[in-house]
Amino acid sequence: MSTPRTDDKILLFPQTATNRWIEAYARAELSGKNEATIDAYLRILRQLTVWVAQFPGSEGQFHPKFLTKTVFGDYVEELKEQEYSTSHQERVKTVVNGFANWLIAEGEIRTNPTRGITIAPQALLAPRELSKDQRLVLRNLVERSGDLRGAAMFALGYWAGCRVSDVSYLLMKYAQVGRKIGKLHVGHKGEKYRDISLLNTAREPLYEYLQKGKRTRESHYVFTSQRETIPIQAGELDGWRLGEAAIHEWFKQLKASATEAEASFIRDVTFHDLRHDFAHRANTTLLVSCYDRKMKTITLPKGSPDPLPELAAYLEPFVPLFRRSTSRRSLERYATGLLSDLPRKNCEAIAQAVASTSLEQLQHLLTDAAWDPLALDEARVHLLVKRSPANGVLVLDDTGLPKQGKASVGVQHQYSGTLGKQGNCQIVVSAEYVVDEPSTSQPLHWPLSARLYLPEVWAADRERCRDARVPEAVTFTSKPELALQLVDRAQAWGVPFATVVTDAGYGIPSFLRALDERKLPYVCAVACDFGVRLLHEMQQAEAEQAEPAPRKRGQPKKARPAPRHDAQEITEAQPESAWQTVEWREGSRGALRKQFVAIRVHAGTGCARHSETHGRSWTGPEGWLLGERPVPGEEGEPKWFFSCLPADTPLSRLVGLAHLRWPVEQFYEDSKGECGFDHFQGRSWDGLHRHLALVMLAYTFLMLQSLGQEVQTDPVPGAAFPPCSAAQPPGLPSAGADPALPGCCLMAY
Repeated sequence: MSTPRTDDKILLFPQTATNRWIEAYARAELSGKNEATIDAYLRILRQLTVWVAQFPGSEGQFHPKFLTKTVFGDYVEELKEQEYSTSHQERVKTVVNGFANWLIAEGEIRTNPTRGITIAPQALLAPRELSKDQRLVLRNLVERSGDLRGAAMFALGYWAGCRVSDVSYLLMKYAQVGRKIGKLHVGHKGEKYRDISLLNTAREPLYEYLQKGKRTRESHYVFTSQRETIPIQAGELDGWRLGEAAIHEWFKQLKASATEAEASFIRDVTFHDLRHDFAHRANTTLLVSCYDRKMKTITLPKGSPDPLPELAAYLEPFVPLFRRSTSRRSLERYATGLLSDLPRKNCEAIAQAVASTSLEQLQHLLTDAAWDPLALDEARVHLLVKRSPANGVLVLDDTGLPKQGKASVGVQHQYSGTLGKQGNCQIVVSAEYVVDEPSTSQPLHWPLSARLYLPEVWAADRERCRDARVPEAVTFTSKPELALQLVDRAQAWGVPFATVVTDAGYGIPSFLRALDERKLPYVCAVACDFGVRLLHEMQQAEAEQAEPAPRKRGQPKKARPAPRHDAQEITEAQPESAWQTVEWREGSRGALRKQFVAIRVHAGTGCARHSETHGRSWTGPEGWLLGERPVPGEEGEPKWFFSCLPADTPLSRLVGLAHLRWPVEQFYEDSKGECGFDHFQGRSWDGLHRHLALVMLAYTFLMLQSLGQEVQTDPVPGAAFPPCSAAQPPGLPSAGADPALPGCCLMAY
């Protein structure tokens, strides 16, 4: 219909004019509303009435009879043409609907003109995708700034998709961030709550800010303002919260630090765009993280039902371990999900992101499918033994998997090195092969196998164990005993190791005695009160036993062992001249060095009250007590190690082996961050061990990709799995070759 007007556009703010219908409506219906709402209603109604008064026959005056469905529909179309937002159109319809209902009640009109008028919903805009150049410029600016707080805020937006309000209102109690884990609970503004598991790229800057950044320690908020006094706003816990406007201002200043050439790329980029770009990256591709020194990645389009060719070739030797074709297909799909860039790598998340699978199929793979995770570990280890130098090191350690509730198998309130404190968690003991090259910062290393530690209270509650599907044959086994089982497993599988290395949790007499019985060399960290006996005191005790003092009455006096001393007591008694400064490896911040002293002693238990035949008395073979302390002027804690290596072992060799435990820590960190080691959400014994076996399978794939090695197989009829080809791939060392592998850099960050 024709809509003659005095102007081409709707008047935004028409002059206030006397309109008895609007004034009467305001007195009757709007008197209970606040001033801002009344003002908004009157503006909308005056805008409408001025527009309607332009129709022929109205003589420039509004009358309710002109407010028909046709006129209002045309008015809405006019709003669309003038690019008024969908929300404003909805607001106009709501206000006019109330006004029309009042006019009907007053007898001015018979029908409501808004009935049947539909406001078309606004099309959702796709998240803005930043270009590669824009991403590079922004990341470079953050790195050059050296601002720990800014780097942490940028990481949460760019790598975790956090809103500005998420960053501003993030509370310390909802930020669980450590050296190995990162979990946030955000969305407190507007109650849009959600949990975020941080990738390493987001966790590390946040952890560094919390440890070293300038923030108000008394504040409940993670990000605090650096101003001295800030007025407390309503609803806030304290006055130090960094406001949203301040975050936008920081981002503006970050862009201002760019060069003229850089500024041309990022001039219109906002903090909101970081979150949008993250959403675009997360929703369009699965990033299969196969890192090498150049940080390359393999990408697999989301939704693709086809397997990654490199992954399919790698999994081929393990396929015969899975009887059914559906299980074999689920194996490849689950491995693809573990290698993806999903923040949580559990069955539900993988089923949503990876095509040609379902939640039921993946859960069946972990719970009811016919396959043995131990057999999968063995097949994988046999594959790696062919590629690993002889005389390596077997590192034993454990890690915590934080858990909530009480039903997950083995969960208990216990100490976790991951958390750095007592917490509700599961403990997994594992073994890691490491090439014997202590001085290199990029040693070849790979996981052997892993086993859940079942606490004693769990093992004693058989009903609870049955609910978690713990096998009847599984009884309580201490962590050192589990580690010994892994040692025996490594020997049975032909792992080419010659030395065992552990932390202080395993450096106890019973464990060392078991290694002595197996005739395995070892270097184990021990506690400060670890018992030792000095050589000259041992000789003196032996001499006294050889010529016992005659006794007139009673039984002969039983032989007594030499005095027992604490490791700390012995090292503190050494003169300053005995301590030597030793550098064992180059770290990320320069050479790693400490002061060391080594003394030949015997490990021992018991005291002078106990005879040598007493059950509490034990004296082990001669070995090295290695003491460690920081170089004067540097920070650090004293440590102690015990080793059974020969007397002619150089100090540098003892130090290098004592500090060769870090690769297993790297495995825990990388496998949790890249392969979902701690993402299993089931409760059963079998499910957890199957998940761990598949994670180690995926981690090994990353390792081989980083080395540039392909899995070459030569199927043998009747074999459990196709063994490795006898042909040596280019660049691979033989079993007796030099263990230095210059191309190895496992998932370096």
